[in-house]
Amino acid sequence: MEVANRFLSETDNLPLQIENTLSSPRLISEFSANNMRYMVVAIEQQLDEQYIDQMLNSFFHEQAIFEFSRVDDFQVNNCFCFVVEVPDEVTPSQPDLAEILTARELQVAALVAKGHPNKQIAKRLRISEWTVATHLRRVFAKLNVDSRAAMVYRCAGCIQNVDLEKLQAQSR
Repeated sequence: MEVANRFLSETDNLPLQIENTLSSPRLISEFSANNMRYMVVAIEQQLDEQYIDQMLNSFFHEQAIFEFSRVDDFQVNNCFCFVVEVPDEVTPSQPDLAEILTARELQVAALVAKGHPNKQIAKRLRISEWTVATHLRRVFAKLNVDSRAAMVYRCAGCIQNVDLEKLQAQSR
């Protein structure tokens, strides 16, 4: 009930647009609380528990959500609403960073991870400092980060196995 009360208190000023002519479950809201994700689903009329479970199963399977649990239920405008806990959204299979970044960008990221400043990276790769900075800007944009530390964090799994010599040969 606490979750439903929180939902209702957070949406006091928002008109709940729940139509009385619902023929199947309808998502009316989503929210997060206590590191959990919740969905509020409305059903037109009071039904027996077994039929409600069947309707919710069908509804969530259409949404590609196969694990969920009913947390609470309440009534609004003659519609029966169910608060359902669902798994956190997982980003759809993030592409491998090796597919996103070029060989040279991986080299630069690996050298940054080893603590090298741009000047040393430029000397080691035999490119200008400006080019190193350009590679870093492109990596930051591709990974949606804004610092060297964030880039290293995002690339950690990929760059720990980077063979710098092999990449250097590929990028020539």
